[in-house]
Order: sequence, then C-alpha cells, then structure tokens
Amino acid sequence: DALPIYRQSIDKIKYSSLTTTPAMIQAKINAQQLSNLNYRAQYEKTKANYTLHQDLPLLVKAKANAELFSGIKYKEGWEKSKGKEFKMNLDSISMLAAKASGNLASDLKYKEAHERSRGKAMGTSDSRLLHSLQVAKMSSEVA
Repeated sequence: DALPIYRQSIDKIKYSSLTTTPAMIQAKINAQQLSNLNYRAQYEKTKANYTLHQDLPLLVKAKANAELFSGIKYKEGWEKSKGKEFKMNLDSISMLAAKASGNLASDLKYKEAHERSRGKAMGTSDSRLLHSLQVAKMSSEVA
C-alpha cells in the first residue's frame, strides 16, 4: 500500500502553504482593502469626526465675522475704549463724504437765495433808493 506520493489522492497528502511570501502578503492586504464590511465599519466609526483645517480662508472669514457681530466682544471693546480719547481722521471716507454733502447743501442754499433775491435791490434801507425804485416801477407800468 505504499504508493508513491505522486499517485496518492490529493486529500491524503498533508501540505502547508507559505503565508509569508510577498505575493501572499499583498493578496491579504488587497483583500482587506476591498472588503466592503471593513469599509463600512471604518466609515461608521469616522463619519461624525470630520474636522476642517483651521486655516481655510472661508473659516477664517467666518470667525472674524462672528467676532465682529458678537455682543460680548462689542461691549468688551466699548469698555476698553470708554475712558480713552476719541480720534477722528479728517481724511476718512465717511468724513470726506459728509464734507462733500455739506458743501453741496450749502451751494444749493446759496443758489436758492440768489434766485430769490435776483430782481431785488440789495440796499433797500435807503429811502431815496426805495423812492426811485417805486418811480421806475410805476413808469414801466404806464408805458
């Protein structure tokens, strides 16, 4: 019953495969990476742990806006600057706009006053001048 090894049934031959060959190690890594079960488990574990980078421009701008609109920061800044002197730059845009609108309003008032007093004499306090104006007016009505 001593058959040579090559003639024996495959079920009766005892063998072991090497698991440390580079091909076997790579196959094991590939199988783990392609495993849907492992993928889902890792996703479930990390799905609520997403964090943004702290230096993203949108995040930095949002933080700055939140700080500007914060009532606490506003009151804190007010308390810090309460006793200090107030400096206003005369060349700021808002001051220049206020000056320009004031000058515009002043020019409009001047032009309106000029239009109202256009046909009138300036020194109407002199009685001789008033008399001569009335005589000229009457003579122009007669003609």
